[in-house]
Amino acid sequence: MARPPDADLLRAWERGRAAGPVARGLVLLAAAIPDQDPAALATVPVGHRDGLLLDLREAMFGPRVEAIVHCPACRAALEVECLVADLRVPAGEPPGPLAVRVGGAELTCRLPDSLDLAHAAAAGSVEAGRRVLFERCVADPPADPSEDTVTAVAAIVAAADPQAAVTLDVTCPDCGAESAVPYDVVGFVWRELDGWAIRTFGEIHALAAAYGWTEDTILALAPRRRRVYLELVSG
Repeated sequence: MARPPDADLLRAWERGRAAGPVARGLVLLAAAIPDQDPAALATVPVGHRDGLLLDLREAMFGPRVEAIVHCPACRAALEVECLVADLRVPAGEPPGPLAVRVGGAELTCRLPDSLDLAHAAAAGSVEAGRRVLFERCVADPPADPSEDTVTAVAAIVAAADPQAAVTLDVTCPDCGAESAVPYDVVGFVWRELDGWAIRTFGEIHALAAAYGWTEDTILALAPRRRRVYLELVSG
């Protein structure tokens, strides 16, 4: 995947700044594949979406990832370094409808997408959200499914879409706990984009003040040339 132009990344940052996590994921996805219909992007399965966002992240900032996570046991902040490749789960095209046999009944379901996540997030609780996902992703769902049925279907769907639930194996130096910490692809990519955008606006301000250039002119400069001018301005 090619790195999007800086101007497009800044526009994505503007659109996603006031948005929630699901909408931000779609903003980032649109930046990754700008020629795709936004309505179609909203129906991309979550794991496939996150795989594309990892491609975008690598195109924007390179293969090495540095992140801060928290120990589940003592909440200490942990610095984690890895490669984008370590976060990828080998997968082909998203699977089609899944046949699930639960308690003697056979159900057909699909993988959740961003629209499903948005409805689940609006449900008000984790438990209610799980049932919303069940009702939306299962074809002809039973009227009052048991908790065992909801849990079984969720487990099968998760196994079919492992990229949607990436974890990092960490050992806490403070308490010694070994944990698998969830890696929120949308959240981490967004935080990196946010930091980059703030730095880039600072560069634009410095060069515009020094040379009177427009934002478009500055963003059209190759990054290496931009750094040279910034070094000249800063003395």
